[in-house]
Order: sequence, then C-alpha cells, then structure tokens
Amino acid sequence: MMTMVETKRLFADDDFAGRVAFVTGAASGIGHGLARLLAERGARLAIADVRAEAIEETAHGLRDTGAEIIALPLDVTDRQAVVDAADTVEKYFGAVHLVANNAGIAQVGTPLDQVDEDTYRWMFEVNVHGISNGMAAFAPKLKANGAGGGHIVNTSSMAGLFMVPGWHIGLYAASKMAVIPLSFGMRLALSPYNIGVSAVCPGRVWSDLRRNSALLAPHAGPQVSNLPDDIDDKVMTPAQAARIILSGVVADRALILTHPEHAREVSDYHALIMDEFAYWSTAVDRLAETPS
Repeated sequence: MMTMVETKRLFADDDFAGRVAFVTGAASGIGHGLARLLAERGARLAIADVRAEAIEETAHGLRDTGAEIIALPLDVTDRQAVVDAADTVEKYFGAVHLVANNAGIAQVGTPLDQVDEDTYRWMFEVNVHGISNGMAAFAPKLKANGAGGGHIVNTSSMAGLFMVPGWHIGLYAASKMAVIPLSFGMRLALSPYNIGVSAVCPGRVWSDLRRNSALLAPHAGPQVSNLPDDIDDKVMTPAQAARIILSGVVADRALILTHPEHAREVSDYHALIMDEFAYWSTAVDRLAETPS
C-alpha cells in the first residue's frame, strides 16, 4: 500500500500573515476565492491570469484588505513566461512560500469521438502543462527556502476521480486525472525539503465553466451534454472552497476534497476497475492452463 509522506508543515499554525503566495487563474472562481482569503489572512500576494485586464481589476478589488498585491498577466502554457513570473515574484517579495497552480479550462458536452486535435492540445496544455510549468518554475525557489519549506497546491477536479455519465467530459477528466499523479510524484520528490504538495479535487464550485467551454465553440463539435441548466445554482461558492483548500494546506493533505459526499461515486468508479481485476485474475490463469 502506498503511503503519502508527511512534511514539516510550514503552515501548521494556520498563520499565513506575511507569507508570500502565488495564485494562477486568480481573476475568477476558486483562484479568486483563494486570493481573497489569503489577502484577508495577511499574505503578500502575486496573482496571475491570462486575462490581463481582469487580473488588474481583481488586484484593485483585493487591495481593500490592506494586502500587498501584484498582478501578472500570464499564459501558464508558456514555460518561459511562468519562469519569468516566478523570478518577478521572488524579486518583488523575496522567498515564496505558497504556490497555487489553479488556472484551468473545461470542455463538456462533446462526445469524445467528435473532439478535434486542437481541443485535445488546448486542454492538456492548460490543465496539465500549466500545472507542470508552475511546479517546475517554483520548486527550485521553495527548495531554496531550506528548512522553511513551503507548499504547492495543484487544482485537479472531482472529475479526476470519477466521471459523470452523460456529461461527455472524458477529455477534461483525463487532463484532471493527470494532475493527481503529477502532484503525488512531486510530493514524494519535494518532501525531503519540507515542501508539501496537494492536489485539490473540487466538485461543483462556481467558476467560468461555461465561458471556458464556449471558447471551444468554433471547433469543439456539437454540444449534446446532459449538463443541467441549473448547474450554476447548485454549486459551492469560491469562498467556501478556498476555506477548505487552505485547511488542507494547513493539514498537509495529499488530496484536498471539497465535496466528500461524492465518496460513493468514486467508490463505484473504482469498483469497475476492481471487477476487471477479478475477471482477469481468473482469465489469465485459465489461459495459462490452455494449450496454445
């Protein structure tokens, strides 16, 4: 059985005051919720988003907390741009303590056999490479903190643990599933440096899901999802999600689950896999006994 390592927790006292935090996708949704909560708790913030005007507006709105904030327009798919952003944050604030790789996009409603190459590439560049770029850029800086350590939070999704039939989210789920082993692997690699790494698997949290999906319209194929029309009325607020996420950072959890009520669906999904193990455990033995 795999056991996740524990680190000397930098935030064990639940004190973020004066700590330097970097948050991507901070202009809306969970990223915005994290940025506001960190600002309210006294963190010094660098917030980033691909939408330059939106991230400036976000920074302006957060300054009412009294927090020190810089806003960075950033395309997380550009490795060098992320490295440059990390250098900028360090130059402005000094040592970085918390990195939230939250930027992501969604695509729902298109049967997987109708998804084109551009959409495949776009989904993985943002949701997977964007995460790996953030970890690659900031891990050396967190390691340089010495025994002080730090924490990296990578936003996956509950779709990284199971899929909802009829929503046609196979591509999105695949990209979010990738975030979990990437996070676990980096957690193992960085634990000797007292750096924690968590994968966040949110359920339905208010975000720009529909806006991001709409960006695919020119080449995404027909949208035939059974996604409910009132989905935006049945979701957790970003502020609520942010509180849960920071509590997971404080506890240094490998997985942070905002919606634990989905345990049954995750169990059912993994039961399908275990059924295959049961089948093949006898089938392979049977085939081995059968003359070729």
